[in-house]
Amino acid sequence: MHKIIISVIVSLLSIAPISVAASNLQRGDYGYLYCHMSDLGEWTAFAISRDGYHYKDLISGQPVFKAEEHARIEGGTRDAYITRKHDGSGYVMVTTDMCVAKSHVWDNYGIDLLQSDDLIHWTSVTFDYRQGAGIFCDSESEDVYKDWSTINRVWAPQIFWDPDYLWPDGKQGGYMIYYSMLNRPEEAYDRMYYSYADESFTHLTKPRLLFDWGYATIDADINYLESDGLYHMLIKKEGGKPGIYTATSEHLTKGWGEPVEDDYVSFEGDKKCEGSSAFQLIGEDTWCVAYIQYSDKPKHYRICKADKNLRHFHSPVDIEGVTGPQHGSFMRLTEEEYKRLEAWSDSMMTAKEAKGTFECGQGAFLLNGQPFVVKAAEVHYPRIPRPYWEHRIKMCRALGMNTVCIYVFWNYHEPQMNHFTFEDQADVAEFCRLAQKNGMYVIVRPGPYVCAEWEMGGLPWWLLKKKDIQLRERDPFFMERVKIFEQKVGEQLAPLTIQNGGPIIMIQVENEYGSYGEDKPYVSEIRDCLRSIYGDKVALFQCDWSSNFTKNGLDDLVWTMNFGTGADIEQQFKRLGELRPHAPKMCSEFWSGWFDKWGAQHETRPAEDMVQGIDEMLSKGISFSLYMTYGGTSFGHWAGANSPGFAPDVTSYDYDAPINEYGQPTEKYFLLRQTMQKYTGHKLPAIPKAAAPIITIPKFKLEKAMRISDYLTIQRQSRDILTMEDMGCGWGMIEYTTTLPEVPVKSVLTLNDCHDFAQVYIDSEYIGKIDRVKNEKSINLPPVKKGQALNILVEAMGRINFGRAIKDFKGITNEVLLQADIDGHETTWNLKNWNIISMNDDYQAITKEMSQGHDDLKRPETIYSDGGYYRGYFNLKKVGDTFLNFETWGKGQVWVNGHAMGRIWSIGPQQTLYVPGCWLKKGKNEIIVLDVIGPKEPTVWGQATPELNKLQLEKSNKRNNIGDKPDLNSATPIATSQFKAGNGWQIISFNAPQKGRYLAIECCSTQKEGDRVAIAELYLQGSNGERLSREPWATKYADSEDDNGNHTGDKVFDLQESTFWQTEKGSALPHLLVIDLGLEQTVTGLEYLPRAEQGAPGSVKDYRIYIY
Repeated sequence: MHKIIISVIVSLLSIAPISVAASNLQRGDYGYLYCHMSDLGEWTAFAISRDGYHYKDLISGQPVFKAEEHARIEGGTRDAYITRKHDGSGYVMVTTDMCVAKSHVWDNYGIDLLQSDDLIHWTSVTFDYRQGAGIFCDSESEDVYKDWSTINRVWAPQIFWDPDYLWPDGKQGGYMIYYSMLNRPEEAYDRMYYSYADESFTHLTKPRLLFDWGYATIDADINYLESDGLYHMLIKKEGGKPGIYTATSEHLTKGWGEPVEDDYVSFEGDKKCEGSSAFQLIGEDTWCVAYIQYSDKPKHYRICKADKNLRHFHSPVDIEGVTGPQHGSFMRLTEEEYKRLEAWSDSMMTAKEAKGTFECGQGAFLLNGQPFVVKAAEVHYPRIPRPYWEHRIKMCRALGMNTVCIYVFWNYHEPQMNHFTFEDQADVAEFCRLAQKNGMYVIVRPGPYVCAEWEMGGLPWWLLKKKDIQLRERDPFFMERVKIFEQKVGEQLAPLTIQNGGPIIMIQVENEYGSYGEDKPYVSEIRDCLRSIYGDKVALFQCDWSSNFTKNGLDDLVWTMNFGTGADIEQQFKRLGELRPHAPKMCSEFWSGWFDKWGAQHETRPAEDMVQGIDEMLSKGISFSLYMTYGGTSFGHWAGANSPGFAPDVTSYDYDAPINEYGQPTEKYFLLRQTMQKYTGHKLPAIPKAAAPIITIPKFKLEKAMRISDYLTIQRQSRDILTMEDMGCGWGMIEYTTTLPEVPVKSVLTLNDCHDFAQVYIDSEYIGKIDRVKNEKSINLPPVKKGQALNILVEAMGRINFGRAIKDFKGITNEVLLQADIDGHETTWNLKNWNIISMNDDYQAITKEMSQGHDDLKRPETIYSDGGYYRGYFNLKKVGDTFLNFETWGKGQVWVNGHAMGRIWSIGPQQTLYVPGCWLKKGKNEIIVLDVIGPKEPTVWGQATPELNKLQLEKSNKRNNIGDKPDLNSATPIATSQFKAGNGWQIISFNAPQKGRYLAIECCSTQKEGDRVAIAELYLQGSNGERLSREPWATKYADSEDDNGNHTGDKVFDLQESTFWQTEKGSALPHLLVIDLGLEQTVTGLEYLPRAEQGAPGSVKDYRIYIY
């Protein structure tokens, strides 16, 4: 049985569209594109030529796009026909959706419509005719078949622009798509049909019969000839005398009489031909006709000549230079198009030649078959201004790193559902290409959850519109959206794996899932999703802590550990070595420092400890990723928050990393570079110069102001409280207003719950604030009269990024209660009937409102005012990086020249915002500050150094109020004994279940005399032996807390094994820590974890435990 190759092509007639008749647009006087199905496989290939006869394959005749991505029925794109869009704005293509290699029959069921702006990147729609009338845009019009489901063939579609086609809405012009079709139960042979596609090339009308000559016809090719003013069709007859014949008509869609029997391609004798395509050579008025001579063994693809009337075929020759030529089409090219395609092919071939491998070997990773130690620098592209991307990569390279490790932030790339962005600052593929350009490999961590002290751990806020959603579980909606997102990321990054000649060597599956739950089926589904996108050859890995990695460890994935500066490295890999003695070892997050939280001291880690840990790992051949090598900045609203409780992260993500927030080397950098040089077989690259100079800006005043109440995005009336998510608002503020009942006495207003910072007003008079950071929920109100207005303005900060609390709704999440004692009775009102206004973080909307005359207010004088939006300007003679100081401001956000710079809060520790010089300009620069409280003084200045460690707290963070200390003198401990020396978890089982709300642990001595007491983590076990939730826990009392190192009592329940409570130096034993469990609990045991560093410094020895 011979293969039937179906082809259609439209000749390109002139430099401009012909006005007197339908025709395809033709441009180009430089060369030719041959777009064809490859005989090597059922895909589309390109070849280019200068003379129309001698061609050069592009990318060695391999697919120009993945056929299976566009041919959604069978996965094959046969019989490609290409032409220009009628207005010259791009290109359109049609293909037969068919794959005989899969179906093993010569039937198919639909066609694919593709379009491109550059001939390289293609989008498409597929029409499966079996689905019937509903797939067509004129579904109510007459059908050509009674039963669409019995369709057998839709073959060889071609395109012809018809400027006179009239659509029902009055629009004129459409693409005529013509093809042969067969539905055996309703017709005896293949006949020619046509449909029309609209200008968007995504909608198609129902088929209409073009003609019926009483026998089978396929592979039509229509051209308009100026020489005689007729439409000419080349077509293969499969009835009567077979061959390629010509027919003519005065009209495009009617009047096609049978061809003249002696006017056909006959010079090949009785050889069988099909798939014709006519085109004109540049500058000539005669024609060339290409076709496949399929009866030859092997087949021949021939080009013959014809006269200007497309008659008298003669002088056939073989096409030259094409691998596997088959049914296709020809289009003339401009010089720019020709050279663009040529350069693209060359770059693709260079990349393909550089294909490599990365896999696990015996005790080592293997890069292209050779042992390879990964020395990765964790950097996050959204935290770096795009103009500085390459500089930061070069800084990592000069440090001695060979790889960059990146998270892919779901909410950054899909800020609204189905609205994806991978351009500009979000162009993750370009970041990877820059890494490769600079000799670096890439590790990709695409989530879906990433943590990273990033808003909601990278999950998009709009998931919370579905209130019952189960995040990071096998919730159907969650998994559906995960797979859509990962597929979109894969479209960007899959071509960049090392197997495809790119820099990506490893891809992570989920992130630290053992700290969230135990659900191997969920992790397996994420693995399967990524594997389907990136293929079986890409190395997939998991990262977790040494204490929990076995919970979700999958047998076919690489296992890596996360730990930080000062950790006992042998201990961290001990369990992995027992389970996989021959596996390569890698610390996928070696923490160089730590992140900062509002209201707490700036975090630092000793440089010597960090370098010592890396030195030890390298000496043992252990791979690592230094988290962070460069931290950068959580611009805009992207900083997250931590739990238990609510501890929002500051804007700066400096992280005490070797490269500081503004891209310059630190003491850690130089010390680490010396060590890295020892393990590098060549001299390290020179440290690059700074990306920009540092400048200062004189103090200036923000003269303009707009009330917060002048700005609204959405307003709704609701009986019940609505969250920001209910209002369709992801970030910003929300205001709630209702009228109060008469309450003649003082009352208590309770917000259940306030997320995150609320200011309460009665008739516009400020009453006070409720701060989630301080675990506040209530405020006292004065007596009120019926009808007075209650206003609650809530500012949302970053959503929690770690633990189960990531399902973090914003605004008021449940209800507002008013409680008072009236006549000796406790009375409670559940306030209803709210007017709710949401205010998005939207620079364009804010500036538009300010331009409406709302920015001419005099600044309020009191710090507790309505707050507002403030605008000012400063002039620069030269640009550079700077640090704008906001010490005199209250709380809010900042925009400079339209760029969202981040959050500010007077409590510190961060008092300045990093402003990259690439976002400034010579001359006039604009700054807008949202201050929800109101500034003491609306002035700003730019300084040469950041201020990241200046607290301006209302009171101390220490929990050492003597009134909170319990009297344990007469109490009986439920457990008295000694902890064992060394690292790792220890469990204390109580003799009997205990009930109480408070846990007190008295530390009587340490394992090493003279040590300060330190505890990394504590858990209590419930009546079933399982760990109790620590979400409601709070530090009630601690007799000593080393807040210089931020080692406060809450560190024992912060879900981070690398942080710890530690007593102050020189404080005397015993030490007491009391934890409020939030409610009375039944407990049966306690789990204790000392510090993770070697030797577990500060470990408790003698202890007494109380529950009361």
